[in-house]
Amino acid sequence: MKGGPMRAFSMVLLASVLAAPVHADGFPREVTDDRQRPLEITAQPERIVALAAVGLDMIVALGREPVGITTYEGALPAYRGDAVAGSVDLGQAPSPKLELLDTLSPDLTIGSLRYHEPLGKEISRSGDFLILEPAGVEKSQAIVTAMGPAVGTEAEAARMNAEFAYLRADYVSRTGGEVPFFLFVWGFFDTFYAYQDNLMTAQLLSDLGASSLMGFNTEVQSAQEAVHPLDPEELWPSIPTCCSFFPKSTARYSSIASSAA
Repeated sequence: MKGGPMRAFSMVLLASVLAAPVHADGFPREVTDDRQRPLEITAQPERIVALAAVGLDMIVALGREPVGITTYEGALPAYRGDAVAGSVDLGQAPSPKLELLDTLSPDLTIGSLRYHEPLGKEISRSGDFLILEPAGVEKSQAIVTAMGPAVGTEAEAARMNAEFAYLRADYVSRTGGEVPFFLFVWGFFDTFYAYQDNLMTAQLLSDLGASSLMGFNTEVQSAQEAVHPLDPEELWPSIPTCCSFFPKSTARYSSIASSAA
């Protein structure tokens, strides 16, 4: 069977993780976040705020609905659907409205190292504050492992990681043929950044045999800094096989996407 060893390894991983003991009511719990600081969470959080997209994605994937979130370009993430329909908009991710955050009385707030660590003192006044900064594949899985105990969903976190490992190995086993070139572009209003290979999105595409136009950045201390500001009009002489933009609501998206087509 094609990809048999990888598939077999992933199934063993899935079985071993799901068989691991789960402590349903094991609070208080200690979690170490990306500030390398231990945080004691005294009870299972009921009111969770996500100040960054990664925190939001993980919370929703673990079956929890956040009471507050930040937005990009003033828009709620459409791909999250009803999971954020009742969430309070705390403004732009780089500069959340801390006064509004206080009114939500969160048990746990999840933020990013880049934007929210400098606001740690103010945010911590509202409740426990956890910073997660995933970048590469292994780091992302480690954070899922840490997030499970933090919100009381260890079994679901273990299942997520095991299923991800299985799917990753399965897709890698099916690669082959012509090597495409790709570019992943993140837009914030009228500014565009191309992802470099330090980041998980680019790593996964590289796993599948694609080649990034941006390469790996060896000079940054944090993988989250591995984004290259660009002017798309100057990029198209090296047109990639595939170009993905996020979010599509960016003001210049339509004209740039059409020029890339």
